[in-house]
Order: sequence, then structure tokens, then C-alpha cells
Amino acid sequence: MKLLCPICKNPVNWQPKNAICTAGHHFSVLENGILQLATPAFLAEISSFEQKFERVRSTDSRAVLDKNILPKLPEILADKNWEWRFRKYSLQNLQKLIAEKTNLNVLEISPWNGWLSHQLAAAGHRVTAVGYFSNDLEGLGAAQFYPIRWKTIQIDIRDLSVFPEKFDLVILNHSLAFTPEPVKFAENLLKLVKSGGQIALLGLSFYSKPEKKVAILKKAARDFELKNGFPLFAAPVKGVLDFEDKKNLEKIGFEIQPYFQLRTKNWVARWFGEKPFFCCAIFGRAEFIPPLKQAE
Repeated sequence: MKLLCPICKNPVNWQPKNAICTAGHHFSVLENGILQLATPAFLAEISSFEQKFERVRSTDSRAVLDKNILPKLPEILADKNWEWRFRKYSLQNLQKLIAEKTNLNVLEISPWNGWLSHQLAAAGHRVTAVGYFSNDLEGLGAAQFYPIRWKTIQIDIRDLSVFPEKFDLVILNHSLAFTPEPVKFAENLLKLVKSGGQIALLGLSFYSKPEKKVAILKKAARDFELKNGFPLFAAPVKGVLDFEDKKNLEKIGFEIQPYFQLRTKNWVARWFGEKPFFCCAIFGRAEFIPPLKQAE
């Protein structure tokens, strides 16, 4: 695939054991196959954060630290864990979106432990997964524990200009809120999709009255840093999506699709603004989820 140097934007030649741009900048390929296509300063910063965060996550009951269950995600945890049930619904809705399509060239941003990358690759699509972290269980490195492989590239996702080519499908996996400017980030994705292609912003939670949720997140971030001595997030984030974000996504061409599996929760959110409205946002044809009134 075509790639550009994050330092000088010249073409990069990606070989099995290394990569080099035409201006001579070298990039490492780790033993697990991850291409580290980022500046030395970014890699040093993210590595320091990742090492500290791994120690905290090793005692977190929500972390998926068993490599043997990775290929069974999200189904294996969906019954007992709300977050994985939410991800299961995202997978179901994405599968409906692309049900008639084969061999798609897919870019997945923020893949976490590869649960969705695996599902897409197993369906025969050509997947490139990109994100901040290379961790073996909760980052790009988890790809090595699946029966099917896909491309993994460690980048600073705030700079997607390293991809000169366009994709059939671009996915942001449950992480739009964890960008500093969600609508601007989504708008930048438009440059990466082919004519007739699609963008899927999965796992969105919008609040019409976000103040309480914002306060909870701020307190959690403050408590985390006081306890552990480093920030909760590796980079600046907005943290909570509000209805202004929803309106602005619609203005730039995204269609908001409520999760029909969560129609009761979404009905509650219409009356109680402090409750989240669960949905995804699709750029391109999005007829796979019935409107909320039909689902009810």
C-alpha cells in the first residue's frame, strides 16, 4: 500500500523488516509485524505512557488480558458485560451495512485489541488497522493472537496525511469522543474515502444535557492522575459527545443511525437528556438500520 513519511511526506517503501522514505527517514517494523510510522518524538512519548498504563490495566477487571479469548470477541463477553454488548451491536450494524460487499479495502482507526479488525478480515476484507498503541493485548500487537492477520501501523492518528490512497470503508471504532475535536476529526476522514465509499463512526453516545457526564469524566481523570502520577489519556480528548456534535456531523454529510437494539434506552434519552443516545454515524448510503419509530 502507498504510505507517506510523517516527517517529510515523501513516499515510504515498506519491507517486511523495515521501512524507509525516499528522503532517508527510517521506520521500524516490530517482530509482531507492526510498522511504526511515526516521528521519534511521538513514539518516545507514547511508549512512556503505554508502559505506565499497562501496569494500571494489569489490575483492572475490565481489561481483556487473556489472549485465548480474543478471537471470540465480542460474543464471548457480550452477555455479561455492557461495553462488549455495545460493541456486539456495532458489529451487527456494520455487517448489515456491508452485507453485499466483498474484498473491501478497509482502514480501521483505533482498533484497540483487534476484535473488529479480526471480524472484517475473517469476512475477506483487506484491513489496515492504525492506532496509538502497540501493546500485545490491548493494542495493535494483539493481532498476532488471531488466526487471520491484517496490516497494523502505529501512527499518531491526529495526522492521517500518511495515507495518500483512498479506502472503500473507513471505520472509527468507539473512539470519536476521545479525539480533541470530534467533528473536525470526522471531517478529515472524508479525504480518506473513495467516491462511493463509506465512513462508519461506530459506538457513539450523544448527550443532550452533557454537564453531569462531563463532570464525572473530569473527576475520573483527576482521580486517576492523583492516584497513578500520570494522565488518564495519552493525548487531549473532548471526552463527551453532545447534541451540538451530532448536529454538526449531520451538517458535513453524516447520517445518524440509532442502534435499534437499544431503542428503549434511546427512548429514555429523548426524555432525560443526561442519558446517552446510542447510535453510529454513516457517511455514504446508510439504509441498514430502521428508523427508531419503525424499530419500536
